[in-house]
Amino acid sequence: MSSNVIRVGTPGGEANAGAAELRTVFKPLWPHIRRAALISLVASLLVLAPSVYMLEVYARVVDTRSHMTLWMLTLMVVLAFVVMEALEWVRGELLHQVGQAADRVVAPRLFSLMFDAMCAACRVGICSPSTTGEPSASSSTRPS
Repeated sequence: MSSNVIRVGTPGGEANAGAAELRTVFKPLWPHIRRAALISLVASLLVLAPSVYMLEVYARVVDTRSHMTLWMLTLMVVLAFVVMEALEWVRGELLHQVGQAADRVVAPRLFSLMFDAMCAACRVGICSPSTTGEPSASSSTRPS
């Protein structure tokens, strides 16, 4: 499975901000996202299989009492369900890999921004003891 890992380049430096930076991250991932959307479209169309099955049963099987037609229709709808589940699994794996690839690129920058914000908050004295990792007065042990 590691050979199928999606690779993404890092954003183009500090000059990119906000939406432009996210576009840079997701641009190489768009083919994979489009593929997942196409898979979702096909799987969504396969959801109609039970409705088509019922229509065909009432149109063909009830009138003619043909058991062979009933078996073939049933086989086709079961096959449609199997294909739908396989497509959903492939789509899930593909989107999982896209998410991991985006996370590998975004996580270091996001961590840096959050860490800098926390340091700035502590410098101006607005961080609470629970955010600095120090034990609070209520949790300290006092002798009785």
